[in-house]
Amino acid sequence: MKWFVLCCGLLSGLAVLADECDIPPARLIVDALLDKRFATAEKTLQDWQAGQPDSLQPGFYAASITLARAQYVHGDDYTALNDHALEQLAAFRKQVTGKKTVSAEDELLLGMSEAFSARIFLDRKEWLKAYSIGRQARDRLRALIEKNPQQQDAYLVLGLYEFYTGDVPVMLKWLTTLIDLSGNRQRGLDWLQRAVEHGRTAAPEAARILVEELALKAPEVCQWLVLNKTLRETYPANPRLAYALQKNYRLCGFPDQALQENLRASRQFRGDRRMVSRLIGQRLLIFRDLGDTKSMRALQAKFVDPAYFEKRLNEGRHVAGERDGKAYSAPAPVHNTHPLTIKPACDAG
Repeated sequence: MKWFVLCCGLLSGLAVLADECDIPPARLIVDALLDKRFATAEKTLQDWQAGQPDSLQPGFYAASITLARAQYVHGDDYTALNDHALEQLAAFRKQVTGKKTVSAEDELLLGMSEAFSARIFLDRKEWLKAYSIGRQARDRLRALIEKNPQQQDAYLVLGLYEFYTGDVPVMLKWLTTLIDLSGNRQRGLDWLQRAVEHGRTAAPEAARILVEELALKAPEVCQWLVLNKTLRETYPANPRLAYALQKNYRLCGFPDQALQENLRASRQFRGDRRMVSRLIGQRLLIFRDLGDTKSMRALQAKFVDPAYFEKRLNEGRHVAGERDGKAYSAPAPVHNTHPLTIKPACDAG
């Protein structure tokens, strides 16, 4: 479960200082979350609650902070934080639905809170709960966007829904249609791009999903290399964005840039054993695509599966011309073809 900041927004790639414009507290909170500045997020939330004690919206963003923290822990701590987030989300929905008048913004956050809960249940393989509340989120946000087209943050959740339900194998399409879970993969990508360009607060999170969460392959992901680089520079403390950039450079046929970003991330996140291990795995593939078999052999001791290492080494030998035939060739460069501009933070108000 990765998209823990579905409804929230962040600062744009061309970062604007908070004192230069009126950036909503929700956007400031999730900007801090995406850059792992949890104390900043908590302080912004407290100031928001103190300044607007009658507003219910901070309750939703409190759950967002809990879920963001959960992404960087494991085991019992991960379970406990998700349990707490479910309680916070349920309490938020109960408070909002008890109001005499529910605004369009309330409906948006209700749909987002349902989507958050659905993803937790999905992560836990509680299929019926995930199905039930996930459909509620979809139906609520579809109705919202029909009545209030300006609420384009809704396209983040709706885009994800369309992408995942439209990306199932052909032989299962009939089943997803039968239980009203069918979608369209391309429409999902289009809607996510719409959220990037027009979402008032969710634009940068939609951008993160495009370059990192969907695990797209070349040439699809190559459309957004510039976007990926912008996110990496804007949120330098985010390990997922760092990992995605070096991986996407490799997939899109730019091994030199991939190696540069891989080594940069390895230095920056050297205290994160999981991250370092994943980066070493990617470095082996980068050296393969460069045909640098000497550097590949230097990494051999890092791999516990000799067969996997030998397979990649043989691919690298093909690239280097050490073997005849065309069993493997490095990806040809695919350049950025669809640059997206993230909606600026100053337009979020």
